[in-house]
Amino acid sequence: MNAIIDEGYYTPEIIKDYAFTNDYYEAWKDTIQRSLAHWGRPFTYNQVFTASANIPFNRISWLDWITANGSYNATYNWDRMATTNNTENDLGNRISSMNNWQVDGQLNFENLYNKSKYWKETKNRYTSRSSSRRSFKEKTFSDTRELQKDSAITLNHKLSSENVDVVVVDANGKKVNVKYKIKDKQNVEIIPRANCESATISITTKNPNDRSAGQVIGDMAAYFGTMIRRVQVTYRQTDGITLPGFGPEAGFMGQRKTNGLYAPGFDFAFGFFPNNFIEKAKTNGWLSPDTTVVQPATRAKTADLDIKLTLEPFPGFKIQVNGKRYQAESTSIIYSYDRLQENTTGSFNITQVAL
Repeated sequence: MNAIIDEGYYTPEIIKDYAFTNDYYEAWKDTIQRSLAHWGRPFTYNQVFTASANIPFNRISWLDWITANGSYNATYNWDRMATTNNTENDLGNRISSMNNWQVDGQLNFENLYNKSKYWKETKNRYTSRSSSRRSFKEKTFSDTRELQKDSAITLNHKLSSENVDVVVVDANGKKVNVKYKIKDKQNVEIIPRANCESATISITTKNPNDRSAGQVIGDMAAYFGTMIRRVQVTYRQTDGITLPGFGPEAGFMGQRKTNGLYAPGFDFAFGFFPNNFIEKAKTNGWLSPDTTVVQPATRAKTADLDIKLTLEPFPGFKIQVNGKRYQAESTSIIYSYDRLQENTTGSFNITQVAL
């Protein structure tokens, strides 16, 4: 709040030219004290309100791929207008209120897909920058054992891989029929289907990038089915009003109680004003009746929607889709007559996709 401290016409600079100096000085001092007691005469008032919120999806492990936040800002201004030759402020004052709120959200589907071990391995397998694709070296472990039919044995091959191939041959090099089960990265369980006095067991690591035709088709189908990688949405809206000729002065928090009501109202000060606020102010007697107030009231509103979609149907083939919608509207309102005289202009822009 900026305020003016009023003083009488007979200031100390003028008083010295009059005989009754003390009487004029006391009157001047009294005027100053009265003005100070009422915190002066309001000249300008400015109020800013800001609020923001962030929905904590990251606190929930299965929802950490979602982010959402919003913010709200409101500005309220009261300004004293120029006066005419009359002693009263018959032209009123000018008030304005503007609110702006924004919502941002993002769905990072790639973080969701990474929760699947199969999808993560598939992505790494077909990514050219994958270290396993560049530096794979085959490793082999061999051991000779006596095998008993249906008697399981466990071998510690120390190859640190679960992607291995097991081959068993007898002393003549003939393949022995066995069944094997990979227990972990270091151990394999082997169950022979026949007896063999001297069996050579060979365990060899396999290239994780080697896939059969059926596996490749399955991988590509999974990759295509998860083509949506990221969705970002931003929505912004601004609504403002400027009203000249407003009679009540600004008091605490920009309000002044008039006819039992706070003018212009706490809702107006925090950016929440109805579409019929001018009619409401006119009905409550808050607007100057002076027909020389020719400056119109204005109402402005904008809405902006921005959508971004990232797709990757095949490895290395990325598509960025952008969608925008923007709408702006400005209304000029003259309220001096019985009926409001309104003139509205605006613009509208939207993206289109044609095939």
